[in-house]
Amino acid sequence: MWALGAFYLSLGPGLAASVTGSDSLLLGGLVIFLLSGLGALASLLFRNAPAHVIERFGVVSLLFGVLVTLSALIVPSAATFLIGTGVAGIGWGVAYLGLFRSLVGLAGPTERAGMVSAIYIVAYLAMSVPAIVAGLAATAWGL
Repeated sequence: MWALGAFYLSLGPGLAASVTGSDSLLLGGLVIFLLSGLGALASLLFRNAPAHVIERFGVVSLLFGVLVTLSALIVPSAATFLIGTGVAGIGWGVAYLGLFRSLVGLAGPTERAGMVSAIYIVAYLAMSVPAIVAGLAATAWGL
């Protein structure tokens, strides 16, 4: 999940420019907003649902959103790219909420702080390492 966020945050604006043929910075910001904003909104809307339900919904949404986004890269379409990004953002937010809730629930009351710390360490490593690799690859070979 977090690797997907990293790819969108590092390459999303460039991919949006490539798909649309526009160099608008606003469009690049819209991609980031759709992913993050819809992920946050979906997390808020699904906050009372059972963890196992939202994990499954989130993963399916995430995969579907990525597939729609990839299809927009094959057959360039700004609308398809933005819709795919939005659906992936919903999946990202909801899947992370379910995962977080499930993992923290496994820890005892005195172990929860350590569990939350471990989750964030893994999440930020999963976000930073792919972003660096993708940035280096895009610099060497292009998008």
